[in-house]
Amino acid sequence: HAVPAEVRTPGSLAIPALMLNDIVKRANGADVSLKFDPKNDTLDIVSGKAKFRLPCLSAQDFPNVHELGVVKASFNADIATFMGLLETTKHA
Repeated sequence: HAVPAEVRTPGSLAIPALMLNDIVKRANGADVSLKFDPKNDTLDIVSGKAKFRLPCLSAQDFPNVHELGVVKASFNADIATFMGLLETTKHA
């Protein structure tokens, strides 16, 4: 999905996506401000009166999936097992 944004300083970083998703969902359409603090390697998130601080990692520490090419994999699992796998790894 794409969302309109005003980008003041372009850059890249890695943050816990599940936490960010939960924060943005709770904003209920309100403006969300993101500001990287390089001194503490954190992302400050503000929406209304709510304020959050998430730990960050350097994006360079992760492989560029576009450079890896197409990765194909398949497996068979019952739905309960599959949902259990997703539940235990959704933080990753």
